[in-house]
Amino acid sequence: MSTIVGGGNRISLDMDRGYKIYQYSLKWGDCPMGCSYHHDWKVKIQNNEITLFEESGDPLEQQND
Repeated sequence: MSTIVGGGNRISLDMDRGYKIYQYSLKWGDCPMGCSYHHDWKVKIQNNEITLFEESGDPLEQQND
């Protein structure tokens, strides 16, 4: 039996109709127990142009708390 505990940063990629969407997730705060905070960015890459089109989550100022 294998068990994964905790959480952490993650990068994922989705490809669709000639463009790529990367999602970057920054997580902090007691990550062995699943992380208390997170902040996410989604960027779209198409025709050599990078566009930030979504940002969400906890304020980054909390990262140092």
